[in-house]
Amino acid sequence: RKGHPAFKKKDDKVALADFLQYPHVALRPSTLAPRRIDDALAKLGKSRKIAVTVPHFMVVLHLLPGTDMIACVAEKLARRSAAGLGLVMRDLPVRIPAYDVCLVWNRRFDQDRGHMWLRETIVSEGKALEKDG
Repeated sequence: RKGHPAFKKKDDKVALADFLQYPHVALRPSTLAPRRIDDALAKLGKSRKIAVTVPHFMVVLHLLPGTDMIACVAEKLARRSAAGLGLVMRDLPVRIPAYDVCLVWNRRFDQDRGHMWLRETIVSEGKALEKDG
């Protein structure tokens, strides 16, 4: 959020000590999902304080306004949403690997018109995000 004590400096990158000092909202879509942030921190012998865990990325940013919590989200999502929620963006203090996003569904929905429309819409919006980046 604007005015967060960890983001007092105008630098693009938050200091690792500040990043670790405050509670985090963690995105965990499943127990099998990679933990990129936590794995990168573990390589440095560090860990973050997770205050809240949520299963969907659209929830993460809405939990931050009015708190000192920090969240790590895809840059393109943050760019689209941060200002409207009164949030600020900073580069991570650790490097994390890029990742692929994919859609998964049960094959019984392959020819379902509503499901086909939803998949096409999601792919179209994803491509629009790529162009905006």
